[in-house]
Amino acid sequence: MRRTAFTLIEILTVIVILGILAAIVIPSFLSPVGEAQVSSARGQLQTIRSQIELFRARNGDLPPVAGADGVDGLWEALITNPVGGTSFLDRIPRLPSDYALTWDGVRLNMRYEGSDTTLALEVPTW
Repeated sequence: MRRTAFTLIEILTVIVILGILAAIVIPSFLSPVGEAQVSSARGQLQTIRSQIELFRARNGDLPPVAGADGVDGLWEALITNPVGGTSFLDRIPRLPSDYALTWDGVRLNMRYEGSDTTLALEVPTW
């Protein structure tokens, strides 16, 4: 009698091999996504800082502090109600998840609230 089906051992072996290959390949796809988020966050931080400097050059003062992280006053000055009529930013920037901004009236800082401990230490130095 000839059998044409796979045995349970053969199927389990194939599943284990596919699982090992997936464990090797999937992290290589996730790394560029994380790098893109870091690059986006850094770029947006730099853009906002340059607009704050432009605001100071035009108005002789820095935007006010308001709201939980101080950024409400910053957005009000740069977007909604700019002195001189022209807004410095078109809209509130959309940061990647786990990133947040704080404005203390002098310096704009970014913090990382995710699980990557390396980024949590690195982001405040930007």
